[in-house]
Amino acid sequence: MRRINTYLAFVIAGIVAGGALPAILYGFSSRSVVNGMIIGAAVALTLATLEHSRLSESFRRMPFLQALVLRTMLQIAIVGFYAIVFVLVLKMLRDDVSLAGAYSASETQRFLYGGDLLYIVIYALTALFLINLVRQMNRMLGQNVLLNVIAGKYSRPVEEERIFMFLDLDASTTLAERLGNIRFHELIDDYIYDITPAITSTGGEIYQYVGDEIVVTWKNGTLKSAINCIDCFFSVNHIMDSLAPKYIAKYGDAPAYKAGIHSGKVIVGVIGDIKKEIVFQGDVVNTASRIKEKCHSLGAKILVSHDLLAEIPKDELKYNAERVGSFLLKGKEHEVELYSITEA
Repeated sequence: MRRINTYLAFVIAGIVAGGALPAILYGFSSRSVVNGMIIGAAVALTLATLEHSRLSESFRRMPFLQALVLRTMLQIAIVGFYAIVFVLVLKMLRDDVSLAGAYSASETQRFLYGGDLLYIVIYALTALFLINLVRQMNRMLGQNVLLNVIAGKYSRPVEEERIFMFLDLDASTTLAERLGNIRFHELIDDYIYDITPAITSTGGEIYQYVGDEIVVTWKNGTLKSAINCIDCFFSVNHIMDSLAPKYIAKYGDAPAYKAGIHSGKVIVGVIGDIKKEIVFQGDVVNTASRIKEKCHSLGAKILVSHDLLAEIPKDELKYNAERVGSFLLKGKEHEVELYSITEA
């Protein structure tokens, strides 16, 4: 569904942008606007396909400025290609001429060298550069952080129902000592990069990286959110199982990890002056962290609180949930009932 939504968003934006340019340049003409919308849709479909390709993965690993420039240049090349091809094919079909005849036609020559193609490139360059700049900044700051800060969504603290998962590497100190600082950093980078699709595909937002720990949050209040957070962990499992040979070959070992999940009300707000950040505060965050720490002593890969599990009807839970007991976690006044989750 996320992929379908991506395609829909790209196509709608492409149709709107493609139809707007001829209307701006020549006034509203049904033929020119429709032609622009067709080109815009074709460009958008190609760009959406690129977003799910290995090339897009390469852009994600590049430095900020390099990725911004190269991505924009590639997209401009695609826009120019489709515009030229469309004009040539339309001329060939309309006048029943060969490719050479379509190219040499005065109408085509005016389009290519009279300024029309240049206008399209400048228009696309401006729009795509701004879009890519915002997307790159959004990647640097975190999912939706830039949009929320600009919109002032959390300028005043608000209370939200949230789920938090603390996902932490096992034996990270041993790994760091064996690999050294640089190689250990590379392992962490590969690990986070590889499991991010499992987080985004389940609607999770990466809140923080704390050393080798990832803090993920979901907006709560629906059955889907409660199930998604557990799905996320086992999606990470499947990804890492499939990539284990790569990690063993590269680092001599495959990462192991544990997770703690808890849900409840938190306060969300923007803090800071020269560095603004959206922060989540409340007992829920601390409790999720303590639950994760309990995984080691209980020998569990994932522990969830009773509060979270109670939100999922038994007939909707597609995993095995085993009660491991109630524990007085550090900093808590009351015991927290915990469950170990395994795949059915």
